[in-house]
Amino acid sequence: MRVDARLIHGQVAAVWSSLLQVKRIIVANDEAETNEIERASLRMAAPSQIWLSVLNIKKAVTNIKNGRYGNQRVFLIFQNVLDAKKYVENGGIIKELTIGNISHKEGSKTLVKSISVNDEEVAAMKWLETKGTSVIVQTVPNDPKQDIKTLLK
Repeated sequence: MRVDARLIHGQVAAVWSSLLQVKRIIVANDEAETNEIERASLRMAAPSQIWLSVLNIKKAVTNIKNGRYGNQRVFLIFQNVLDAKKYVENGGIIKELTIGNISHKEGSKTLVKSISVNDEEVAAMKWLETKGTSVIVQTVPNDPKQDIKTLLK
């Protein structure tokens, strides 16, 4: 499970998907699910040998909890930390959440290169940790995993 503001792009499509040997990518984002242009872009970006589902967050929770994907290795991608929080609020379980790329925006501070968070995102990460989620930062697989608590100090 990964937060990446860009959703599916070169790193996700080629590097992460291959490394994790996934059979399906699920983009869990309410806006992407209803935006046909976004859905079409995601279909073009996804590797052809990997199934793609673009779902609203509640549907992602339901499908995963109901075992809809059987024994498939699934890569769940959120566009932002708030979507990951909403996933857990709706009954989803996240043991480890990898933060990959969060774009800089008004009021955010840079934690590491390509990851900037605002107060609401920091609060969501802390909340996720209270629910048993380990939140780590790892932009690419070769980078060492960094615990978010260390970076927030």
